Amino acid sequence: MAGLMSSKQESPNSKQINAKIEQMAALRLNAFLAGLLEYSKNEMQSWNPDARIIWQQGTTKIYDYGGQGRRILVISPLINKANILDIADDISFVRNLRALGYAPLLVSWGEPAQDEKDFDSAKYVERLEGFLATQENCQEFVYAGYCMGGLLALKLAAKMPPAALILLATPWNFDAPDLKKIRVKAENMAASIAQYEFVPPEFIQTLFYYIDPWRVCNKYSRLNEMDDATKARFIHIENWANDGVAMAKPMAQECLVDWLVNNQTGKGKWLDAAGIKCPTFIACPLTDKIVPIGCSIPLAGVIPQADLQKFECGHIGLVTKDLLYKPLAEWLAAKLDNDK
Repeated sequence: MAGLMSSKQESPNSKQINAKIEQMAALRLNAFLAGLLEYSKNEMQSWNPDARIIWQQGTTKIYDYGGQGRRILVISPLINKANILDIADDISFVRNLRALGYAPLLVSWGEPAQDEKDFDSAKYVERLEGFLATQENCQEFVYAGYCMGGLLALKLAAKMPPAALILLATPWNFDAPDLKKIRVKAENMAASIAQYEFVPPEFIQTLFYYIDPWRVCNKYSRLNEMDDATKARFIHIENWANDGVAMAKPMAQECLVDWLVNNQTGKGKWLDAAGIKCPTFIACPLTDKIVPIGCSIPLAGVIPQADLQKFECGHIGLVTKDLLYKPLAEWLAAKLDNDK
């Protein structure tokens, strides 16, 4: 009909909207590229902990950070290096524990060697049992585990009960709705594990990127807007995240298949967490994307003496922000009656 626009023609308003979208997309892309360029200017620094190695077996090392109080065995994840718990002077979980009057010992797993190619969680926990067997009054230890390290701490606590247990952003119920997409992805990837003797870190990182594909773009786009202190912290943490370690094939299968796909933890088939009788501090970050609260909080309903504390932060913020230490110190003092 005369006077009517063809369906293929754009109205002036549509052209303005499309132009605005293109402009915003270009700005976002430029911000992302500028952030990547800024990050690339910074060299990755090696981790040189201000601590002494007091025990080593294979690639597993235990660092003693000093302190005169109760000993806390801090168990790091296997997927990444232990330095997330000692990332910098002002954001060091273990050094903050020392400042609060405790004696932290940090477990660093290292890159698995050829004679560790058959390791699963049980083998790694055996390593920790071997260390504790060398220590006097090991029943007075506190175990603290972060993320995957929390599951290892649980398994260790079931075999050698500690005085108390601290679980930080620890996964448990992998049937959580927030993990549905990543479970499907893990199921599709599981068969690929067979081709590896050691599963490379990039393989595991693919899963984390799948949780939120836009996350990388968003965080680098903001880099040049940060003040110097925030930017330095961001670079420290990104260096850690981008410096992962390989996993022995049995351990990778346990993580992806037994835990994530089959939820053997949440179903009680991997470990009877109800058998953990010691006081347990469970810290759940409310905005955690890696271990969403639907995955972590259910653990508090399984362990008899669990105390749940929620924190307004994400997965990494729990151990790199000054949120955790005061409530944790108060809880430890109340449960263990530490003399300080």
